[in-house]
Amino acid sequence: MAQALDILKNVCERLGYEFSLVDEYGYLARVSSGGEFFLAGAAKTPIYPLNSASAAGVCKDKAFGYLLLRGANFKIPDGDYFFIGGAALRDYQIKKGIDSALKYIEGLGYPVFIKPNQASHGRGGEVVYDSGQFVSAAILMRDIDYIIIVQELIDSPEYRMFIVDGEIKFIYRREKLFIEGDGNRSIMELIAAKSESSIVDARQRVNSIVRGAHHIMRYDDLSRVPKSREKIFVSEVANLAAGGALSNLRLEFTDLEKSWAQKISDTFGLRVCGVDYFAKSEGDPRDNIVIEVNSNPGLGGLWNAGEKDLVFSIWGSILDKYFN
Repeated sequence: MAQALDILKNVCERLGYEFSLVDEYGYLARVSSGGEFFLAGAAKTPIYPLNSASAAGVCKDKAFGYLLLRGANFKIPDGDYFFIGGAALRDYQIKKGIDSALKYIEGLGYPVFIKPNQASHGRGGEVVYDSGQFVSAAILMRDIDYIIIVQELIDSPEYRMFIVDGEIKFIYRREKLFIEGDGNRSIMELIAAKSESSIVDARQRVNSIVRGAHHIMRYDDLSRVPKSREKIFVSEVANLAAGGALSNLRLEFTDLEKSWAQKISDTFGLRVCGVDYFAKSEGDPRDNIVIEVNSNPGLGGLWNAGEKDLVFSIWGSILDKYFN
């Protein structure tokens, strides 16, 4: 069973709601109470019953999301979207394809961060350092999406804010996956050990090793033995699903943060959302740079970190709002 549904199953068992799987693989479930029900899913199927399909659909499209954010005067990374594949999008590729992207990056300056327009969990996110690497990455990305997002590379702390009906439930800092040297094992051995110890599924463990090795090979030797306590980042994204970690969990918020969260919810018409953003300081969101707004934010990171009571509380409020 997918972890998101396993968590929901535990919530339902504790709070007295009926939970049953619809499919044999554990990716679609039915939650019911008093004759009413909703369907909840993992992967691309929404899990929260409070959001409208249209609002959730807009969030899946990062390019549309950035248009909404810019229109509401939120700060976003400098960047643009480009068409890299798809027969139906051939005319768009001519007008705004890979060649246009290369010209745009010349003005923006390398390195840049690229990601698929509709992927999630950090999938496909990559830092590129020159035009050759960009073209290669864009061609490979066609297997994921036909639209690519190109953005300036920002080196600031990343945070996740979880919002329900305009109310902040928590904020935590997202840390990129890193290894720490022990003076004995090589970088590759440390990457493999870190990936195996992460609380993610087997496919994600393999992906973590591949991404980590690919990232390290750009500037280091995989066979090198780092010094004891030497920290080396092996991921370009801070998503927990990509092996990242959370820290600095906060449950108290400033009035400025509360207003900022309400405005985000109102801008997208979302009742449940996660907001990922860069911030140089906590508490004052006026300089926050929004990475993206997620209509289906996971609670697995909190669950794995031992914050199960907080997860029960958040899900309890969502289920109560839906059924009552």
